Amino acid sequence: MGIDGKVGGGMGLLAAVLWATAANYGARRHRGLTAGLLATGLACSMGSQLWLLHLDGQLSLQTGLPLHLCSFSAIACVLLCLRFHCGLYHFVLLLGVPGAILALIFPTVVPSSHPALMKLAFLRLHALIPAT
Repeated sequence: MGIDGKVGGGMGLLAAVLWATAANYGARRHRGLTAGLLATGLACSMGSQLWLLHLDGQLSLQTGLPLHLCSFSAIACVLLCLRFHCGLYHFVLLLGVPGAILALIFPTVVPSSHPALMKLAFLRLHALIPAT
């Protein structure tokens, strides 16, 4: 978090670089384990965001439906961790990764009664997309 309590900018990009470095190192040693951990991290990040929205009564089609680019990219990344598909890979590479990086630079976190948890889930989700 920055001085003003906002997540994003340098911290978000640093998290993405650290996750990508760890994923690259892990994929060289234990490809299946690394893919499983990335898929689990993405699913937990999306799940925790949806759960926090549910707790606040904000879970609706507008806020929770995975139609946003990063949510769809995260689902594609989970599928890529399970089985490689060229079309999904190109989608994530050409649209998902740039979108996630832009979301880390200019974060728009949904207001929540648990702001720290929501920001953490947001940051982790968007950092794991380039790592995958």
